Amino acid sequence: MTDSAHSALGDELPRLVGAAAVEGARAEFALRYLLVGLLDSQYAEIVAAGVPVGTLIANCKTIASEHLGLDKQQKTKAEDFLSDIEGLMKARNRLVHSILAIDQSDVAGEQSQQITALYSTYQKPGRSETMSVDKAREVAEKLRTAADELLIWTISTLPAASQQQVHPD
Repeated sequence: MTDSAHSALGDELPRLVGAAAVEGARAEFALRYLLVGLLDSQYAEIVAAGVPVGTLIANCKTIASEHLGLDKQQKTKAEDFLSDIEGLMKARNRLVHSILAIDQSDVAGEQSQQITALYSTYQKPGRSETMSVDKAREVAEKLRTAADELLIWTISTLPAASQQQVHPD
């Protein structure tokens, strides 16, 4: 990788991380909205507030699979949305919460544009994952699309998502 390409990638990394963080927040909003719709309670926003994304996804999967107001096709669609967002949020977390290094490996005689994420997970220290810069660029775009589609689906499928909520003072 040339010095100018290395520098350009170094300049782009903060934008990639920022875009992934913003679109991750959009996905989290869509997940909370889905949980509100699935719970069908005026207190659902209180229940959904502050719940970590992994728990939101797990709760939404469980409730959607048992929801009496959803037919089999709708349950499958909800599961697909949740699985897609779960995978994208994992990639987002690698970008946002890891130490990122520009990988200057020479692969098959060509300089690759890759980044390596150094991270730890619960009781698993010292992990690393390499992803192409193109994949890193796609994370934010795919998260935006998935969140928007989930939000539209939630509004059109679960009327309870739009009902008046109780907000404590």
